[in-house]
Amino acid sequence: MDSCVITGMGIIASLGLTVDEFWHRLLEGEQAIEGVMIPGIASPIWQSRVGDSFNPKDVVDDPRVLRNASRFT
Repeated sequence: MDSCVITGMGIIASLGLTVDEFWHRLLEGEQAIEGVMIPGIASPIWQSRVGDSFNPKDVVDDPRVLRNASRFT
């Protein structure tokens, strides 16, 4: 293969939902995991965070899916 064509860039990651946001936070050295305290559990659950601007209602149309999905989905 002698050539390569990039047709676009996109990302959905813990550090951001756009390429610009992701690269900015990555270069700033931001952490992409956080401890979440859940009532009844003594220790935090460490998980990848989705980003401050993420709202599942923006990407999931079915209210049943939102209601039945766990917070770790």
